[in-house]
Amino acid sequence: MQTLNIKSENISRKNRVLQEKLVSSNKTVKRTKRREDYWKTKCTKLETTTDTTKEDYQQLIYELQADNDQQRTTITELQTALKEKYDQIAYLIEQLQEGDERRVIHLFDKKEKAFTPELHLCVYSLLEHNVPSTQIGPTIEACLKLAGKEPDRLPSPSTVANMNIQRLCLVKKQLKDELPKKINTTLHTDETSKVGIKYGGFSVRDEEGNYFALRLREMATKSAQNTLDTFKEILQDIADTRKETHPQSAGNKILCNIQNTMSDRAATELKFNELLESYREEVLPQV
Repeated sequence: MQTLNIKSENISRKNRVLQEKLVSSNKTVKRTKRREDYWKTKCTKLETTTDTTKEDYQQLIYELQADNDQQRTTITELQTALKEKYDQIAYLIEQLQEGDERRVIHLFDKKEKAFTPELHLCVYSLLEHNVPSTQIGPTIEACLKLAGKEPDRLPSPSTVANMNIQRLCLVKKQLKDELPKKINTTLHTDETSKVGIKYGGFSVRDEEGNYFALRLREMATKSAQNTLDTFKEILQDIADTRKETHPQSAGNKILCNIQNTMSDRAATELKFNELLESYREEVLPQV
């Protein structure tokens, strides 16, 4: 009986131990179940969140790519517009330089180191209209300014004086080239006095009415002989244009082509005509 009790107690103790283990196992299972449920929920949430974030990132990447393409297009358009502006600026600068170049009148040839023939003709014309040599430069500058131009260089008064001498040389050259060709001409003579100094003026007119002023020269007296001597000097000056000394010089040809004379009624003019005719007859056989 006692043995049965002992066995019963052992069995009861084992049952309690087993019961305790069962309870402990149930608790462990419950904890494991809760953990499993927790991690399942966590994983589900994580999967949902990951999918949503991925879609958002893909959408964001797409939007950024589209914005990047738009920015690239805008940059390309701006670069094209900038290039066009640079081209316009370069064109305007070129036009401005050309405008400045067109605005400047080149009166001085740097290569030849001399004023242009056009400037010489302008100076000759101004001198012909009695513009003083000291005012030639300012007059040219004022006229060019009126036309919106400006000269690159202007002649000084001394240069104008030299041009005046050149003009006289050109006159002699023109007389030498043109007058010998005029067959039937008329000699015009006249004398005048200014500040006690006597001057004689000589000119020739051809059949067509063209007027050639030979020279205005100082004379010692108004006598016929002095008038003839002065006329001879003028003819010699014309011949000296090419250093001609032979009888058929331009001066002698001009003399021989004179068929008429015209002057005032001074008594010396009659004597001058006689002396001129004698001198002409003397030279005529040589020509």
